[in-house]
Amino acid sequence: MTMNTQAKTLLNSLLGINSEEDVLYRTEDAWGEIIVAGWQQFRVLRFDEVFEQSKVNLLSPHVPEHQYIRAMLMAIYWCRPSSVLLLGLGGGALLRALYAMDSTVVSDVVELRPAVIDVAREWFTLPDVDTIRYFPEDAVSFLARETGARYSLIFADLYLAWEMDPLQGTETFLARCRALLHDDGWLVINYLVVPGSDTLLYEALYRVFSTVLFCQVTEGGNVVIYATGCQQNTEALRSSVVLNSDGDDCIRCLIEQLESL
Repeated sequence: MTMNTQAKTLLNSLLGINSEEDVLYRTEDAWGEIIVAGWQQFRVLRFDEVFEQSKVNLLSPHVPEHQYIRAMLMAIYWCRPSSVLLLGLGGGALLRALYAMDSTVVSDVVELRPAVIDVAREWFTLPDVDTIRYFPEDAVSFLARETGARYSLIFADLYLAWEMDPLQGTETFLARCRALLHDDGWLVINYLVVPGSDTLLYEALYRVFSTVLFCQVTEGGNVVIYATGCQQNTEALRSSVVLNSDGDDCIRCLIEQLESL
């Protein structure tokens, strides 16, 4: 059975898929499809026909299109990062923004699917520099391997086609990330819901870290969780973002959503 044009247009509208969107590239690996689509100056990455994993405006590729990426980037104002670890690449929106903010920062990128790395580098204008290193492996293996590396920031954005990787919600994952952070470093997680005080994740976060904050993102409903081993004052962190974000109105709106967990 085929879908008529009117029904397809309605479905695309409900799913937020632009009617002008064309598939530019499609491939498949052991984990499923990888689709690059585009219209005008925009490109999107999908792992299925429905959900948008990443998006870039080719006229300003360093500016994140998704609000949750901007929320994750707030942590860069709370430390002086020399090295960062990205768990999950997608289309590289976070990586592009970090590089634009400071090209000297060493970035290690862990991505389970080698084909995603290849597609992101070819289609999503990732910087081709020596300070960015790619590791095509699963996050569990990378975190378990002792390399001696320590990071100022760890960004966890581990998602499958339809859902978040449950690894992000385990105490083992949190503890290993904490071990790889500098004393004043931050773990930043793109999560689905605010962990309630009666949840295992809430308890695990406070067993591993001293300060835990969250930002409820209005666009898309994501929740960004920030955790550090140091005691921090929420109001001081808000002020630091406002002072250093060059009057970015989007950041100012997000900082109002920053709360202690």
